[in-house]
Amino acid sequence: MKKFLTWLLSLVMLYATAQHTISGTFSPAGDYTWLLAYSLQPGGQEYTSECRITAGRFTILLPENTPPGIYRLVYGIPQDSNYFDVLYNGKEDVELDFDSRTGVAFILSEENKQFQAYFKDITAVEEEIRLAYADNSLHAELPEFAKRLLKIQEKYKASSRRLMVHRFITSNQPYIPVTSETINDYLKHRKAHYFDHLDFGDSLLLASGYLTDKLLKYVYTASPESYTATPDSLQWIQENIREIDAKIGDNKEALKIQVYDSFWSRWEKAGNYRLSDWVYTDYLKEPALRAGNLGLVEKIETFNRLRIGQRAPDISWQTAQGTKKMGDLSGATTYILLFWSSECPHCLHELPQLQTALLGKTGIQVLAVGLEVDTENWTRESSKLPSFEHALGLGKWESDYADLYAIEKTPTYFVLDQDKHIIARPEDYQGLMQWLKENARM
Repeated sequence: MKKFLTWLLSLVMLYATAQHTISGTFSPAGDYTWLLAYSLQPGGQEYTSECRITAGRFTILLPENTPPGIYRLVYGIPQDSNYFDVLYNGKEDVELDFDSRTGVAFILSEENKQFQAYFKDITAVEEEIRLAYADNSLHAELPEFAKRLLKIQEKYKASSRRLMVHRFITSNQPYIPVTSETINDYLKHRKAHYFDHLDFGDSLLLASGYLTDKLLKYVYTASPESYTATPDSLQWIQENIREIDAKIGDNKEALKIQVYDSFWSRWEKAGNYRLSDWVYTDYLKEPALRAGNLGLVEKIETFNRLRIGQRAPDISWQTAQGTKKMGDLSGATTYILLFWSSECPHCLHELPQLQTALLGKTGIQVLAVGLEVDTENWTRESSKLPSFEHALGLGKWESDYADLYAIEKTPTYFVLDQDKHIIARPEDYQGLMQWLKENARM
């Protein structure tokens, strides 16, 4: 019996030590309620665990045998901008503090503390070099900066040798000049040696945001042949992307999709559609199609179709007088295209309010597209909105209208100019009224 209890106690202790936690605090405490953890893998992520954030504190108990890797902690919506990543080596607990103003600070975790410290130190020296060159004062000081770069690089390579972060540190080794160089020579050599230590086959790097961030940095900082030249920025960026594509090489389409989707997303959010269209057309679309990633292609083409400045896709509908088209509507300077349903309580509350608010506003016209399962409710409710143009989309979410405009909720609002270009996409009725107040003298 004594042996059995000893064995049982050992088993319990073994189980307890096999599990690790990611814990810490969020500030301001009242702004955060829930945390999701995902394991990052090349080309995607996989749900791992979750927990509630209570009074600003959280603890995620990682499942037993959780593999080492990079884990993304998502704390808000949208998920693609409300997250941070942590390294987990399978051997240590991770403790951190997250502040909405200053970001993440790691209290416990040698992996993550080394990661943050290394990139902070190496980036600081590189920034000093940049500022000194901008001041035309670096030529004689470059060897001293080079010594500092080398010292930092060697220090962290040595201290991280048994850690996962070692792979990030070695892959990030910057160009370190051995003699004084003119600014043009320094930038030329820095560009030529940028990829010397980067392993495009390292699964850990591929799973992280580090690789795409490093490549994007190259896109923006790899200088033209002459530092004093003022090349067309688009031409310069395009040339750098061509070089990246050549470095990645053939037979790595999954990596190319990951990298160019990241580039597209960045430029789409910045409104730089000239660049986002180019990288999608020339580098992303065909690999995505070959890989069968139709969801990505559909996502991008839907955005391109419905983004601000585009002519709204035309729609037609039947009336007692025949076929009508949105493109043929005239007489107004502003058009509100809205998608609603007679079964949607928000719609039945908001649309009559909108009709009342627009009484006497001859410069604004509304086209209300009903997404319905049948005609009975729609006929009754649409008759209460006589000042609107009405179109019926049977099939509701599967209707052609819902597909064309990627409708996921009702009501959904688009604002068009007199030529039917999309000029606003308010999130809700309040946003629509605010836009009208500021732009249409409501």
